[in-house]
Amino acid sequence: MAPEVARAIQACIATAPGFGELRDEVEALGFFETANYGSEIRWTHAEGHEVFLQIADTRTVCSVWFDGEYQTAVSELGDLLVEWGYPPNSHPDQLGMAWMVGEGKQMRLVVREKDTKPKPAVDPGFRRLAENLQLVKKQGYEQRLGAALFVQRD
Repeated sequence: MAPEVARAIQACIATAPGFGELRDEVEALGFFETANYGSEIRWTHAEGHEVFLQIADTRTVCSVWFDGEYQTAVSELGDLLVEWGYPPNSHPDQLGMAWMVGEGKQMRLVVREKDTKPKPAVDPGFRRLAENLQLVKKQGYEQRLGAALFVQRD
């Protein structure tokens, strides 16, 4: 897991439940705001990682999305949570792996399969430039993972 991903996950936990400082925390890590719809905000990192904040009536979700392999990320996230002082209380369910990280707060690791359909032909010179600039993800990852913090609202 990339260091900026781990620090963004930590920022989600540290700024809950109000998330008032989340913007400053993730922007200090190199994420920049790419969408703001009031109750939904997205920040994107040059490496392709994303942070989403979704505010609803009954809960708020702060999620960090990144490329990786699920089983490796389960282990890494579990180790990070223990390092940050949370008990090793992971539990699998029908949605995947979850950890309780405080009263009314649950961290989940979720997966979204990436679209593996062939992409339209792109000029090879542009593709190399785009990959170098991180505008297009390099081949090699089949899963997009999300570490999502669910916070129940009163």
